[in-house]
Amino acid sequence: MKEILFFTYGDSRKASSWSNVPYLFAEALEQQNIIIRRKNIAPNRYIQKFFNITIEKLLKWKYPHHEYSWIRTSLFSFLTNIKIARFVKKYKHADYCFFLCFDYYNKFNNIPSLLFSDWTYSILIENRQNRKLYKFEQRFAKQQEFAINHAQCVISMFPQCTETMQKQYPNANIHFLGGNVINLLYKQKISPQKIIPQKIKSNIILFVGQKKYQKGANMLIDAFKILKQKNPSLTLHIIGMQNRDFEKLPSDVICHGYLHKDNETENTLYYNLMQNAKVIVNPSPQWAGFSSMVEAMFFYTPIVVSPYEDFKQTFGNNIQFGCYTTEFTPIHIAEKIQHVIFNDNYEQFCNSSHEAVKDFTWSEYSKRIINLLSFNNYPKV
Repeated sequence: MKEILFFTYGDSRKASSWSNVPYLFAEALEQQNIIIRRKNIAPNRYIQKFFNITIEKLLKWKYPHHEYSWIRTSLFSFLTNIKIARFVKKYKHADYCFFLCFDYYNKFNNIPSLLFSDWTYSILIENRQNRKLYKFEQRFAKQQEFAINHAQCVISMFPQCTETMQKQYPNANIHFLGGNVINLLYKQKISPQKIIPQKIKSNIILFVGQKKYQKGANMLIDAFKILKQKNPSLTLHIIGMQNRDFEKLPSDVICHGYLHKDNETENTLYYNLMQNAKVIVNPSPQWAGFSSMVEAMFFYTPIVVSPYEDFKQTFGNNIQFGCYTTEFTPIHIAEKIQHVIFNDNYEQFCNSSHEAVKDFTWSEYSKRIINLLSFNNYPKV
C-alpha cells in the first residue's frame, strides 16, 4: 500500500473536520509512509446555505425531525461523482480509494474502495429516531446501500452498527475491527501521578455534546441541582452548547460552546477540563457521545453514561470505571454521580478508565485497516 485517494467531507488537513477523524486518520496513514491524495467533497457553503433557508426550511415545517439535506440530494450526488471520476482518473495508479462516508464508491476505474464511517442513514433514522424513512429520504438510503454493496471493503467504527449493517446488506464485505479510536490532539505526556491527584481534589462535572444531546444535558442539569444541595462546591461545565441553548441555567453551570481543537486557546481549555474533571456524564438514552467519552477516559476520568448498545458491546455490561444510568430521572442520575465521585475506590475508577482505552490509538487502528486490506483481496462486486 503506497498511495491512497482520501475522500472526505471537509478538509482533512484541518483538525476541525468531522470531530478530527479525517485529520488524524490521514496523519496516521502518512506515518506508515503512505502517500495520501486528499479530496474534499464537502458542498459549496453558499449553495448549502441557500438550500437550508429554502427547501430545508419548508421541509422542517411539515417534517420537523427529517434528516434530509443538500448533500443527500440527487443533484449533489451527481456533482460529487463528477469530482470522484476526475480525481481517480488523475491518480489512476493509486492503490485504494478511502471514502470517509458510506455515500460513494469508485465506479470509474479499477482502484478498489474502502468505505469507513460510523453508521448509515437508515440506522440514524430507524434505530436512533425510531421512525420509518420519509419518502424523500429513501433515495439517499438506496444510494448508500448501492455503495456499500459495491465497495471492496466497508468498516463501521461500532459493533452494533456493524451487526445491523451486516443483516441489512448480507452480500457486502462489512467489518468491525474491535476497540475504537481516540481523537486526541494533545501532544504532552500524560502522567497519572499528576492527573489523578488533580481529579481527587476537583469539583468539576463535565458534559460534552452539541445540541443533539440537549435532552441529556437537561437531565444532567436537573440532577446537578439536586447534587448542589448537599455539595455546594460542585460546578458543571458544558462543552458544545451555549447559555442561549437553555431556558434558564442555575449558578455554577458554565457553558463553553463548541471548542475547536485546532485553535490553541480553545484546545488548551478543552484539555484542561478533560484533565481536571472529576467525572464526565452523558445520560442521553440512545447515544451518548462515544468519542468524547473515550477521550475523557484516556485522561483517567471516571464516567456516568447511559447503557446504549454500542458502548456496552465495547466495554461490557459491568464497567469498572464508573457506572451506567439505567433510569433517566434526575434523582437516579444524581445518585450515580455521587456513587462515582465520593467512592472509596475513586482512584481505581480513574486507573481503570485509562486502562480500558489506552490502546485506542489512530496509529494502531490504521495499521489494522491496512492489514485487513493487504491480506484480503476482495473481488470486484
